[in-house]
Amino acid sequence: MDKTIFKTGIARLMVLLLPTPLRRAGMVAALESLGVPFAKVLGSIEGQYYTIEHRAQYNGQVCRLEMMLNDLLDPQRGIRVVEGDLITADAYIVKERGVRNLQGFPKVRGAAAQILIPSRRASQHTKYDFTVVVPAHLTEGGTAAGTESMRRRLTTLVNTYKQPGTRWNIQMPNTY
Repeated sequence: MDKTIFKTGIARLMVLLLPTPLRRAGMVAALESLGVPFAKVLGSIEGQYYTIEHRAQYNGQVCRLEMMLNDLLDPQRGIRVVEGDLITADAYIVKERGVRNLQGFPKVRGAAAQILIPSRRASQHTKYDFTVVVPAHLTEGGTAAGTESMRRRLTTLVNTYKQPGTRWNIQMPNTY
């Protein structure tokens, strides 16, 4: 959408739509006063457009998810989204240097001549794919009900925008 439409001068537009013989000072003044409600409607439409445009930028990427949570819940921008670790143990070495080349693997020499394959134990994810860390200032001085309300709102927002199939948790400070 072309955003220059929001720069439309409603009073000027009403005068330009008036036939030329009727463009007298009294008629122009009357049209300007009649155009005020339309200018207010255009201003509210512009505000709604920019709100929706900003909301459309939210998605499941970590940086966008963090931006959304901070925009909606924390003006001090203290909420962080921390990634989980993908590999948690050692991997198997399929081919070591000096061993005859295995069929199907490229022939290489030197330190890069080994192929690492993560074992099932190594490739298991940590319990969560990411963690949302809530700072203490959001829950300080709050009651248990207020903290639970914050937790529910945060859960709803994250579940709305996160990628399907990802597991996550909330890390909130104990204040009560």
